[in-house]
Amino acid sequence: MVHCSSVYHHFVQYPSEQDLNPAQNSLQASHFLMVTLELLNSVLLSNELLISKIVQLQLKVVDYIALQIN
Repeated sequence: MVHCSSVYHHFVQYPSEQDLNPAQNSLQASHFLMVTLELLNSVLLSNELLISKIVQLQLKVVDYIALQIN
């Protein structure tokens, strides 16, 4: 899993001679896009799991309330 801090530290750099090389910039930009897509995907999967657990808990509460009413 990729963490925001590792993405930040990996891509925040001081200007250097590499900044003058368009091919290197393009490679860094495409790598940055791939890493951020991976990061977004992991966040979405985490949110999906969290939502699933919340729904399961809500269903348990509904079942409990239904048992108490009957």
